[in-house]
Amino acid sequence: MLLLATANSSSASQHVVAIFGVGLIGGAVKSALHMNTDFSEESLPFTWFTPDQHVAELESVAKALSARHADLQRFSILWSAGKGGFASSVKELEVEFQSFVNVLNFAEKLSQSHPNALVDFHLVSSAGGLFEGKSLVSRDTEPAPLRPYGTLKLRQENALYASSARLFKLVYRPSSVYGFAHEGKRAGLISVILQSGIQHRVLSLVGNQNTLRDFVFSRDIGQFIAAQILEIPKSNEAICHTLASGRPTSIHEIQEIAERVLRRKVYFVFSDSNRNAADITYSKHLLPTHWAPIDIATGIRLVHQNMQRLA
Repeated sequence: MLLLATANSSSASQHVVAIFGVGLIGGAVKSALHMNTDFSEESLPFTWFTPDQHVAELESVAKALSARHADLQRFSILWSAGKGGFASSVKELEVEFQSFVNVLNFAEKLSQSHPNALVDFHLVSSAGGLFEGKSLVSRDTEPAPLRPYGTLKLRQENALYASSARLFKLVYRPSSVYGFAHEGKRAGLISVILQSGIQHRVLSLVGNQNTLRDFVFSRDIGQFIAAQILEIPKSNEAICHTLASGRPTSIHEIQEIAERVLRRKVYFVFSDSNRNAADITYSKHLLPTHWAPIDIATGIRLVHQNMQRLA
């Protein structure tokens, strides 16, 4: 986990941010926070697959906070962690849920031990996991997970909503996320498609070319969540933001954009799966009014440019 703190430790408005999970979204949030505020950064141990160790590890974090930030005014926790995905089993995801619960309990205890501090918890959920197979998801659409991964995300949301009233609670439901790939981290479908085209490989996909998905750029999500973290919550009523574009794109359209960007053909082999072929789309009326993601063609060009810089 990462611990970010405003540089001036004597400031009356001192703000500490703990980020659990620095992947596609967590990394983008971290970058956006550094761009907007002067934060110091420290990496602390958090053993992902052994929840039994979390109590001791989080107690060490609490002691470090008390020692270094005695006059803490604001503490924000971002949970953007997880190795799970649509193919994960119930058993795999139960460990992930327990890890989340341990961090949530830590946040509740921290709000009690620092009664004068504002403690806010930011959870990255999954619109795709909650609304798989749904079209034009609106505010009236109830989550209906079809897989263990979606059930995990709904359990995390409900656990946060049921937690201490002292916590300020914000939930983010991104749709299909793509962005800058980092070594050892999940890259997202767009990066995989571009990499396959660059390497002249045929990419095997489950589903079909007409499947509609709503793609959003990780940098946009990072900037949005960072803005919420930096803003002082005005109400302790839980808030949920769906972060989609409202402009669904087919896999075939993604292929055409990738081919224009790469200036070469990109080849797919599809294996039939009715389950993976179901569309997931969202009504624009569901999206936050101050949310303005870039279009998919621009995003794909940016991802490709980043790949070229790293090559």
